[in-house]
Amino acid sequence: MTDLATDSVVSGVPYAVTRADGSPAGAVLEFVGDTAFLVHQAGRHSLVCGTGVLDAGGTDVRFYQKDPDHEGRDVRIWRLQSTGTGVTARHDAAI
Repeated sequence: MTDLATDSVVSGVPYAVTRADGSPAGAVLEFVGDTAFLVHQAGRHSLVCGTGVLDAGGTDVRFYQKDPDHEGRDVRIWRLQSTGTGVTARHDAAI
């Protein structure tokens, strides 16, 4: 497993998400607060750690990825969304 703190990520591309315990993600509310999840990218699984905050509309989670190896500095921001079959994460290029 790799860490997306050092991997490249394409903005706006939806990546499939599972919970860090390996179970399928059922809803974005699972990612509110301090947590981690796996993003499936190019045939591999990458760990994303940080903090999720429910958006104003109450439907998506804005997830602030942190780098645990560098004192928790911010790495990137993700938008997690429920789909009919699970959860996807898209990197937001700008706030």
